[in-house]
Amino acid sequence: MTTDDVHRFGERVRGWRYDNRWTQQRLAEALGYDVSYVAKIEQGRRRPSRQFVARLNEVLAPSGQDLPKIWRQPSERVRLPVPQAPLIGREGDVARVCTALRGPARCVTLVGPPGVGKTSVAVEVAWQLADEVRHGACFVPLVDIADAAAVPTAVAAGLGILQRSGDPRRLVIDVLRSQAGLLVLDNFEHVLDARSFVQDLLRDTPRLKVLVTSREALGLSDEDCHQVLPLAFPDPAGDMPERAEEYPAVDIFVTRARMVRPGFELVDANVRAVAEICARLDGLPLAIGLAASASMLLSPADIAGSLRVRLELPTGDPDPAADRPLTAAMAWSWELLQPGQRDLLSRLAVFSGGCTLAAVEAVCGDGDEDVLAALAALARKNLVEVRQGDDGHSRFTLLETVRRFCLERLGELGQVEALRHRHCGYFLALAETAAAHVTGGPDQGQWLRMLDERYPNLDAAFDWAVANDPVAAVRFGAALWRYFSIRRIGEGRKWLRFALDGAPAAASVDLLRVRIGSAVLARLQADIDGAAEALDAALALADDLGPVSGAERALAVLNQGIIEEQRGSFERAEERFGEALALSRQLGDERGVGHALNCLGVIALHREDHESASVLFLDALARFRALGDGWSVAFTATNLGWIAETDDLLAEAGSWYGESRQIWESVGDEHGLARAKADLGRVARRRGDTVEAAALLEEALQVFQRLGDRRLAAACLLELAAVAARRKRRELAALLVGAAEGVRDSLRSPAWPGERRLEEGLLEDLGRAMDAAAVQRARRAGRTLSVEDAVELAECGTWPPPVRRRARPPVPAFPPSPVPAAPARAR
Repeated sequence: MTTDDVHRFGERVRGWRYDNRWTQQRLAEALGYDVSYVAKIEQGRRRPSRQFVARLNEVLAPSGQDLPKIWRQPSERVRLPVPQAPLIGREGDVARVCTALRGPARCVTLVGPPGVGKTSVAVEVAWQLADEVRHGACFVPLVDIADAAAVPTAVAAGLGILQRSGDPRRLVIDVLRSQAGLLVLDNFEHVLDARSFVQDLLRDTPRLKVLVTSREALGLSDEDCHQVLPLAFPDPAGDMPERAEEYPAVDIFVTRARMVRPGFELVDANVRAVAEICARLDGLPLAIGLAASASMLLSPADIAGSLRVRLELPTGDPDPAADRPLTAAMAWSWELLQPGQRDLLSRLAVFSGGCTLAAVEAVCGDGDEDVLAALAALARKNLVEVRQGDDGHSRFTLLETVRRFCLERLGELGQVEALRHRHCGYFLALAETAAAHVTGGPDQGQWLRMLDERYPNLDAAFDWAVANDPVAAVRFGAALWRYFSIRRIGEGRKWLRFALDGAPAAASVDLLRVRIGSAVLARLQADIDGAAEALDAALALADDLGPVSGAERALAVLNQGIIEEQRGSFERAEERFGEALALSRQLGDERGVGHALNCLGVIALHREDHESASVLFLDALARFRALGDGWSVAFTATNLGWIAETDDLLAEAGSWYGESRQIWESVGDEHGLARAKADLGRVARRRGDTVEAAALLEEALQVFQRLGDRRLAAACLLELAAVAARRKRRELAALLVGAAEGVRDSLRSPAWPGERRLEEGLLEDLGRAMDAAAVQRARRAGRTLSVEDAVELAECGTWPPPVRRRARPPVPAFPPSPVPAAPARAR
């Protein structure tokens, strides 16, 4: 078809609409298409699909409209259903399957989980190939066939030859023997015993092509399998892209929503809720379309909120069965499973975010079951997804829609609590094993990544422990607080708070560790008062425990010293560090000794005693290198870089900071990596490279702001003020100086000596280069900014910033299903 044909067709459609006084919206609703699709057809900007034309013929037929022959209704040889809406996001699948069937492939099977859209893809492929196969295409639905022996009869009925006498199996083969056609067999998974009939068709009808949809491959020698995957959607917890509607899952929601609520638009106010809907429904087109149909009454935020507690929403259809098609699809798959497979699938629902084979055997196995064989069967049926984890081990996951269905089945069996107890025990043991490795050692990064991958399960197990086993909740906090200090500072504080709120009254070393961990995490977020209070409680508990608390007491005292140092009380800090050093030496704790030496070196550096500081840092560095503790090596290298930078040895400083950056990158410490970038940005600024300095400092600032470390965010703001001044952007520099002061004041944290010298020099230079009153006005304005506003000021370089889409705060993680799962802790 030529471009002129497309334009003429669009003009004919528009002319008919004008003659009959129909709006584009009315025509779109009658066709079941989005109004934008109809508009593009009328403008000649889109080639109409054959399905669209077939549907258009149905709508226009009563008016007697005579469309051009090229757009005639399909002939009798094309026995295919007419889709009621355009297929979205499946262009790649359709193209690949069409290419395979145009080539040597004789049988292509579309496999995938329930609701993923296998039938829609098959119908689209059949329509695209209908005119290319000489004897047409035929679609045969098998969903209502109860017995595999009845499949030949169903195919004969689909071909219109059922009235002939004889064995349906031989009859179908005889009719198709000399024909070049396409046969579509839909929903084959429950009649797999009929695969021999398909094999006979392929053998005895050499020009026939067969397209099958099934949740499980047929296993034929001539079969090509094509996996139909869920549609892509944006991460609801991340920054929303400017054009989120370009994600197919979002496009489906918007298109379906407009069918029931004309004028629906994707805007900043609802885009994150739409993304959350798509995520909760696993990118399954069937589920997303059903959720979108509730847009007649509910906003996307309302729909997302409802999906947190139920799998499907009422659509308003008078037929009750229409409200639960996704559940019906799952129930269909459930009935096809063997008893042992059902048991394992339901038990897998207690896992969140996937699991390893070892976890499945420990939590779900009863010792007398072949777990691996059952997993393999579930994977073949596309009910369990298999992928390779970062550690090289296979991971087994359920789509959230499948998981919720299976939790309901597990609840009906009365096994939820027993399985959750076993799940909690397994992941608590894993967390306690990981605790020693996360502290340091050559495999620290590997263990951190392992905990990252297992985190959804750790979180679910902790949720259950908070509600059912307070002792286990405290043990979780004691085991994981160091992991949180490296990976998830804000979330870790919430964990430890929940653990402490429900902790037993009895004193224990685990409880002491949780209190110290909560202090460290508070300090990392510049909550100095909260950290000090937690440390006081920890030392009181250590007094109750006596000698058994030796290592923990040393750590608590060390952190007291760090707080005093951050408050500018260097003498009190030095006393605490000396006490911690003595305790660690008594215990033979080399790591504790190294950290105390490191902290004493910081005090010497504050006093500008570089020689003593260097000796202390190098002593600590040697101990950490001997222990293989890369994380602590990175901290010490940063301090040595600080000495070199203060002595104007910028190349040496860059080398130390670069080593820290490399280590923190290798272990995945986001906070440490941001510190290294801030340090390297400061060196770049002092070298005069404002481009590199601004890039590094802005990256670090964003991380500090997101992790809640306002004190280091203030340090970055002051450095960015110096960069702005060097670029002659003096008003911006004064604003950033004020912003840094405001953040420090809110924390009651004085400027460090180096900061004080930099700030005084900046204000002096700005006062000479511009009106002193203007400097003070900008400085005062900067002091009123929040950290978030100051970050945006640093990014855009002006205040107020231009109107633009801003990143929103992350949405909460999926809460555990209300079907009888453990109650979720308040987030």
